[in-house]
Amino acid sequence: MNHSHPKVSVIIPTYNREHLIQKSIWSVLNQSYKNIELIIVDDSDDNTEDKVNEIKDNRLIYIKNRQRMGVSKARNMAIEISTGELIAFQDSDDVWYDNKLEKQVNLLLASPPQVAAVYCGQDFYDITTGEKTGTELTEINFRKSYTEGFLQTPATQTVLIKKVF
Repeated sequence: MNHSHPKVSVIIPTYNREHLIQKSIWSVLNQSYKNIELIIVDDSDDNTEDKVNEIKDNRLIYIKNRQRMGVSKARNMAIEISTGELIAFQDSDDVWYDNKLEKQVNLLLASPPQVAAVYCGQDFYDITTGEKTGTELTEINFRKSYTEGFLQTPATQTVLIKKVF
């Protein structure tokens, strides 16, 4: 791994988000951490493709599916073609703070080598008013989750993982 600036592959699966996708894309492309590729896998039958194609950035990779595959297959498809050493997921209706990746990459690089993932909290906003409606940071006790057979997981868009597969 490039220990100073590993590439992060950001994966956004989308379905009929023409009214939101550009804001989501720009929140990735405008990150303070610049060594990224953004892979969008589109299952839409609306004008999402047109909205994505309006954005010209050589870090953006766009895949249009002929039929709806669903979010899991879309993410797996993007992981297969990704070239980053780290993987981050974003939903197409989410917006990141501009230093999200920088903070997570720095934390992961400062962690022992056996640490394969980090996660963060999330804030919630009313889409119509822009007003903040809540904050959540899920505390996860992995040992307890394992011994009780119930795995707690943070929200997908809060995780940064090493591509170790």
